[in-house]
Amino acid sequence: MNIINRDIFDQIVAYLEHHDDSLKIKKMLYCLCTGRWERNKDFLDSINCYHFAEYVVKEIDTHEQLKEKLFTLLKSVNKPQEYVGIAKIIYSALGQIYPDFHRLYSNDLGAQQLRATQPSEPVPEVKSTAIEFDAFELRQKVMSYSNPLRVKTMLHMILHPEEFLDSRKINQHLLDALLIEFINKYPKIQEVEELLSEAVELLDDVEEYGKAATGLIQSLMTVYSVSTKPVGMALA
Repeated sequence: MNIINRDIFDQIVAYLEHHDDSLKIKKMLYCLCTGRWERNKDFLDSINCYHFAEYVVKEIDTHEQLKEKLFTLLKSVNKPQEYVGIAKIIYSALGQIYPDFHRLYSNDLGAQQLRATQPSEPVPEVKSTAIEFDAFELRQKVMSYSNPLRVKTMLHMILHPEEFLDSRKINQHLLDALLIEFINKYPKIQEVEELLSEAVELLDDVEEYGKAATGLIQSLMTVYSVSTKPVGMALA
């Protein structure tokens, strides 16, 4: 794909180049371009993000294809959880180059920082509308239909990828709170099914997490069948 707005592209590259996780970002970009994971830190430090980012955008025609490429790349990593957040940063940044890019991970730190670097052309956000539901009743359904610990793990992985490797962080989150956060951030059941499917593929025990995801979706169906309301119902 041709890069139409070079000014925006230059800002995006500068953001990626100076990001706190620039080394991992370069590693993923390099692998997208060459098909090889580079572990030499000195070599990665010497890489200019501009040429690799430009190559990625020119070779990948749509933002959906970019997402698929990143997801495929994650499955080839020994510890994909380490790079879920990095993939989101790259997708949120380079995705803006594509004319058909409509969705950002608006609550991710990377996307927030990126928007701050582009005051002249802010990226439109999709604002989610809170859904009214009884969190206690939903938790009971989840515990009936699924494995609550596996559900917590999947939700935590999707909502807080930067904390995913730290099991203590998972334990600090209540299932009720994760469910409320997840539903209000992703108000469309189609998006929920897609995110859970991707999460299952990245976890070790695909079969068991697949069962947990199916049970969670079954529990959520009544919630998503309710009309959206201005304010969500939280626990007292």
